[in-house]
Amino acid sequence: MLGPLRICDDHGVTRPVPTGRGGVLLAALIVHAGTVVSVDPLADYVWNHDPPRQVRAALQTMLTRLRQVVGASVAPRIRTAAPGYVFDLRADELDLRRFETLCERGYAAYAAADWDRAASHFADALELWQGEPLAGVESDRLRLRVAGVALGSAALAAEVAVAMPPSAPRPASATAASVTRSLRMKWVPFL
Repeated sequence: MLGPLRICDDHGVTRPVPTGRGGVLLAALIVHAGTVVSVDPLADYVWNHDPPRQVRAALQTMLTRLRQVVGASVAPRIRTAAPGYVFDLRADELDLRRFETLCERGYAAYAAADWDRAASHFADALELWQGEPLAGVESDRLRLRVAGVALGSAALAAEVAVAMPPSAPRPASATAASVTRSLRMKWVPFL
């Protein structure tokens, strides 16, 4: 999610990501991974508050196509669950969740005055960024939702980078200036 939307099957093979509404549907399910998303919110994402009359049938058709595109090992993880649909993904399969976890670990290391580990965790978190969140997904609502979640953790990384003692060793990517520059470059489309 921290860049163009990509999905890999259970063998690590990158699968094609649908464009248009199919990509929005996939992104919506990934953003809400592990949580049942009802038909109405999905329809709002996919059709931008202007769904077709037979919205449930239209979503079912789109989900059938989506399951075909993502392949046999991923398709069973996109399932029907009352009152909607869920994409079963583990937290470690989502770059945004890994980013948040690394920032939390970085902050914990900072609080324990373990400067090397703090800098390493924050540097690893920043390395996960691949560009504009959900680039290519035609949904400002979804992209802004991901941006809001990620920005909170990124701000924490910047705050810690500024607060670390000047003598604390840190990788170049974890300096206050580089964190700020990285955030500015990656968030310009949202500011």
